[in-house]
Amino acid sequence: MPGADLAAIAAIATRERYEDTALVCRAGDDADALYVVERGTIEVVRDGRVVGTLESGQGFGEGPFFAPGKRVLDARAIGGAQLLCLRYDRLRALFAERPAVELAFYRSACADVFARLRQLASA
Repeated sequence: MPGADLAAIAAIATRERYEDTALVCRAGDDADALYVVERGTIEVVRDGRVVGTLESGQGFGEGPFFAPGKRVLDARAIGGAQLLCLRYDRLRALFAERPAVELAFYRSACADVFARLRQLASA
């Protein structure tokens, strides 16, 4: 994303700290935010089984932003973590004020989804 657009999104983010094994979100919960790992590691869990890990710079929780619904996976901190939290309502308000930021956000999200699909296809 262009630096100014990223700065606008960063300005509405809050920092959240999680201790080792703390649950960030649980499958079935209403979704109201997406997260970016600033420091530490997040385990992504489905039905009690670890299905992935996320490190610094990686995000999660964007699915229900694009297609409203419940969380489908658990996420928990391993060894402690610091996350940037982006509340959906604050993102939507920012996008209403600054459509160029919204466009940059969606382009970035699409590129991320494409990269994940490419990774799955090559596995």
